[in-house]
Amino acid sequence: MTVFFFLCVFKHILEYAWPVPPVVVKPSYSQGGKSGVFLIHTFTKLNSYLNEYFLKSTKTQSILLQSFVPGNDYGILGIIKSQKIYPLFLIQENHKVLQNGKVVVESSDALDQNSNLSLWNTLCQSFNQIQACLGLDNTFYSAS
Repeated sequence: MTVFFFLCVFKHILEYAWPVPPVVVKPSYSQGGKSGVFLIHTFTKLNSYLNEYFLKSTKTQSILLQSFVPGNDYGILGIIKSQKIYPLFLIQENHKVLQNGKVVVESSDALDQNSNLSLWNTLCQSFNQIQACLGLDNTFYSAS
């Protein structure tokens, strides 16, 4: 009963405070890849996903809802040492959406920094802001 009530309230909030589907739904924490990532086109399917996720989940974990933006997915991989960011790779992921809405990585490519300098700089600047905000240090990072 609690889950149903939560879902009804959540749907009401989404209708007024969140962009309408399609949305991307994913765990707030993942160890890479597209594990648990779904593209959802309707509130009915979103309600079904949330119901299944919260009823079958063995651990408490929040989820992220993002507006779906078509196009390529770019990411940057690197290390942070003594609060200095050392970007290593620029990655382009190509996704495929399965019939059930699950998003999987079809392929990924490392891009040449020199031929993608504007994108490289944009991602580095964005991650600098994230790093400063979160105070990350002495760690590997991946952001997309």
